[in-house]
Amino acid sequence: MLSKINLKLVNYFLLIITLASIFLFTCYGNTASRFYLLHFRFFELSIGGFFAILLYNTMSIHRYYKYLFYGAFISLLLLLFIPYGNNQIKVMLTTLFTICILVLGRYYYQEDKISKYVLQNKLVIYLGKISFSLYLWHQLIFAFFRYVFFESIGLLESLLLIFLTVLLSAITYHFIENPFRNKNLISSKNVYWILSIVFLISTSSAIYIYLIGGVYKDFPSVGITKNDVERSGYNFFSSTENIHIKYNEDARKLDVDFQYNTKPKILVIGNSYGRDVVNIFSESSIANEIDLIYFDINKVKTDQDIIQRWQQADLIVFAAKNVLKKDWVKEVASLNGLGVDFDKIICFGTKDFGYSNGIHYNNISTIKDFTQYYVNMRKGIIKLELELKKEWNTNYVSLIEPVANDSGQIRIFNKDGKFLSQDTLHLTKAGAVFYATILNTKLKLFLENYKPKVSG
Repeated sequence: MLSKINLKLVNYFLLIITLASIFLFTCYGNTASRFYLLHFRFFELSIGGFFAILLYNTMSIHRYYKYLFYGAFISLLLLLFIPYGNNQIKVMLTTLFTICILVLGRYYYQEDKISKYVLQNKLVIYLGKISFSLYLWHQLIFAFFRYVFFESIGLLESLLLIFLTVLLSAITYHFIENPFRNKNLISSKNVYWILSIVFLISTSSAIYIYLIGGVYKDFPSVGITKNDVERSGYNFFSSTENIHIKYNEDARKLDVDFQYNTKPKILVIGNSYGRDVVNIFSESSIANEIDLIYFDINKVKTDQDIIQRWQQADLIVFAAKNVLKKDWVKEVASLNGLGVDFDKIICFGTKDFGYSNGIHYNNISTIKDFTQYYVNMRKGIIKLELELKKEWNTNYVSLIEPVANDSGQIRIFNKDGKFLSQDTLHLTKAGAVFYATILNTKLKLFLENYKPKVSG
């Protein structure tokens, strides 16, 4: 039992690290980091602990009741009407909504009819009992079905998978969870032994699969073989040497100064999408005729190397996943004291190759003509494409138009059945070669239109 002094200290400590976690979650990191890493998501757990300690042994919280009720009601409304894409806000609101419901349920479920009948009915109580199984099953089921059966998961598919998740969760709850809790059926000592053995086997297997990047055999459709894993080294928690992103990451080697005075100087500024563009140039027929370098878009406001490279470049290419507006380019230039000549600045557009490669990988043996195999793009991609095209006009290079059909679907294979993208967003080597070929004429125009500035 914590003393009052210790309780206060714990409360203050929880408050500080909770605020720090919220700050990190809202201001730093990418989507994957915010989802997987503890310091980004710690506030979701600590807020519950904070309220548990705050309200411990405090049965009289009537003065907070209406605020908690309003907080829960407003959070629910906002969750329903906030559009897709505001995931950080949705997580914050979901956490607040959950806290309000738990507190209200703890103290008012008997006297509040809504809480009593909505949150304390037999169905909700049962879902609470199997909630751990629901947590374990839902990701497996949704990921597996998206990989094997559904290109995308809509309303009907979601309802089917939710039903299956609940069914399997109920089965594991009654036939695995409950029996393991019954000491008359199995002793605690045996439970610990079984869990320890299963943990070692599953963890060891997972670490091995992680180290080899899941490449347990050759995958010619994405251009990856077991020998590639051995040559590049195993994936020891490297953010750049992972076998699946190495081709894209290798473009960072061109983050150097220009080397030649007699070749057209092309500066590509971008993120992973920019590195895809670097690979398109590198795989093209003009690769040996240009002086090509890359600059990370995240450094343009802080790294002074951009100034000299910007001034020397005959052609500046912007390519990034986010929408690149001309006003943003002007801002970057002004921060570095650079001029903006939009006649020598172009934008390579966005791209998308469907929701998942899994289901298409499983269909490869049945595809007769890869050049006629098209899939649906994610929602919003066409709208983004049109916005970028309108923004940049003739200085826009579309990566969607050359591989889309009249129905707004996208091609995902080259003629030999190799994926253009390994993750539906970034290019494989086959994809870079494919784009270098279909954009060959446009790339050659760069040589004609942008003459090198010869110095010294």
